[in-house]
Amino acid sequence: MTVVRPTTVEPSPFDSGHYGRRVGRLDLGTDAPDRAILAAREAGYEVLFARAAAEDPARRYLEQRGLPVLDTLVTSTLSPTAPAAEAGLDVEVRASAVITDAALLEAIEALTARSITRSHLHADPRLPSAQTQALFSAWARNDASGRAARTFTAWLGGEFVGYLAALATPDASVVDLVAVEAAARGRGVGTALLDAFVGWARTRPPPATVGTQADNPALRLYARRGFVPTRTDLTYHLWLVDP
Repeated sequence: MTVVRPTTVEPSPFDSGHYGRRVGRLDLGTDAPDRAILAAREAGYEVLFARAAAEDPARRYLEQRGLPVLDTLVTSTLSPTAPAAEAGLDVEVRASAVITDAALLEAIEALTARSITRSHLHADPRLPSAQTQALFSAWARNDASGRAARTFTAWLGGEFVGYLAALATPDASVVDLVAVEAAARGRGVGTALLDAFVGWARTRPPPATVGTQADNPALRLYARRGFVPTRTDLTYHLWLVDP
């Protein structure tokens, strides 16, 4: 017997608050999505974000409507045979459950706005870039202020140069956000942050995962530190209002 999984729409209050539009997330099921989309339109949603695995036939519905792929997200999972942490890196990494230092939180926000420029939100020309930057900055502050289970901050010569925020879900340890100052790249900062995450994740049940865009050079770092691509998802935006 074939089990039908209905398509649903979930509200996204964080995105809605930043864009001043009613934003929802479309979870594609095995049924025809038209009824759920019509209900969303009638409920006042302006745009629905949808993400589907590359092999999921449900995504054909979106492509048949002519929607472009705005983001290809590669999820990589830590291998049990991942290499040990690299020694000799001239980077200090500090781990915090909650960051309360106002200056550091502001530095994390500013670095996020400068450094995180790849996402399905950045790729949609109908979403103002300034509001997208503000959204990611607020996201980073929320993580560092306690939403994340751990925020790892990187320091060179006593200067803050990067961070990695990690979530602890019931099912996994997850890299949520990571950013490194442009001037500090190539100096082992990303490696030190990732190694700190791996060390923490190994104290918890597996798996440990990280997701990033398919065109992000960070994929090479993740592969070098023992992360293996295990899933690819495509992201679409379905606008329900006229431009």
